[in-house]
Amino acid sequence: MIWLDNPIYNLSAGALLVLAALGLYRVTMILKHKTFLDRKDLCVLKIDPKGIGINIDVFIRAIKPPFVLEVAIQHLGKERAYYLIMPRRKARGILPTKGLSEIRDYHLFHSGGEHLGAYFKDGKAWPQVSLEKINFSKVNEVGEGAVAQFVFGRKKGGKTAANLRIVASAPSVFQAREIMNSLKGSFGEYNSVDSSGEEFVHMVNAREFDSGEEMLWGTATS
Repeated sequence: MIWLDNPIYNLSAGALLVLAALGLYRVTMILKHKTFLDRKDLCVLKIDPKGIGINIDVFIRAIKPPFVLEVAIQHLGKERAYYLIMPRRKARGILPTKGLSEIRDYHLFHSGGEHLGAYFKDGKAWPQVSLEKINFSKVNEVGEGAVAQFVFGRKKGGKTAANLRIVASAPSVFQAREIMNSLKGSFGEYNSVDSSGEEFVHMVNAREFDSGEEMLWGTATS
């Protein structure tokens, strides 16, 4: 799970139930979803771009949705990592592919840091930037992390339904904002909406498709 700091996730189930009993509808929904997440059987696959033998952009576009792709730099080091997340039964069909390996879910963000997020809208084609050229240059080697999360829903009318989110974590808001600005610049053809609230954090952690963030991508324009 890409755990972002959110106090609600640190509460025990018992404490959440007490709050829910007080009539806090949102807390009740989060509790239900927390239980749902615990029961999810998702498989996290790490992609070795050299091992797959073809361009990673071509490789990703050949996968039948739904699935999630995350391009991330964790809070230690500056290595760019690529992850595929999908139900285990779907992963069984792709795991024999050279260059893929199943891993335990990873932790991206440094505890106690500041987190900023955004999603993109109004896109009608796949990103013009290659996955290998997403700008993570503002991420420092220690204590900072960032992710570009692509959530692919089922195709509609021959187009790919997609959510594209970015999240940055750093010790200060200023540092996190610098990372966010560089990431936004990688996807300059889309409009961005800053969204770091509880519901957005929840959707990122859950790796779920949100119809309110939906873009329908046809062929690439580049």
